[in-house]
Amino acid sequence: MSDLRKDPTRGQWVLVRPAGAVAPASDDCPFCPGNESRTPAEIVAYRKDGSSPDGPGWSVRVIPEIDPYFSVERNVGREGVGLYDKVPPRGATELIIESPEHDLTPAAMDEARWEQVLWMYRDRLRDLKKDPAIRDILITRRYRKPGSRITHPYSRVIAVPRRSPTRSA
Repeated sequence: MSDLRKDPTRGQWVLVRPAGAVAPASDDCPFCPGNESRTPAEIVAYRKDGSSPDGPGWSVRVIPEIDPYFSVERNVGREGVGLYDKVPPRGATELIIESPEHDLTPAAMDEARWEQVLWMYRDRLRDLKKDPAIRDILITRRYRKPGSRITHPYSRVIAVPRRSPTRSA
């Protein structure tokens, strides 16, 4: 699991993380409708009336990252370990799947569809800001990153923790 450690030479916090598990390659996109069982359970989604969670019928869907940098399940705390102050990576790493359509880009989205994506950004920011352990939230947009196994358009939400003011030995 990841740790946030304070570099004693520069005084900066650094995310230290072991190599993550690599999912097996597949021709089927886990983000396309009908493949919802291949992703973690959704956090929230905009859906058609009557469609059930973790199934087809969504227009924008949010899931936790399979191998997260930060996780809301981690406890808040700070400890000294050797030369380092160490903080658990309490926060969030989420994926916003912007559309059920595999190759839809923002340029090709109609205004109403793009507006839904922006509303979901707002909803996730508001929800994550309620957590007093979270300091900053960053949203980045991903699409066909070279070498990526996922080419479906999505955004990543990363919520980083506050550092605890106390230190335990």
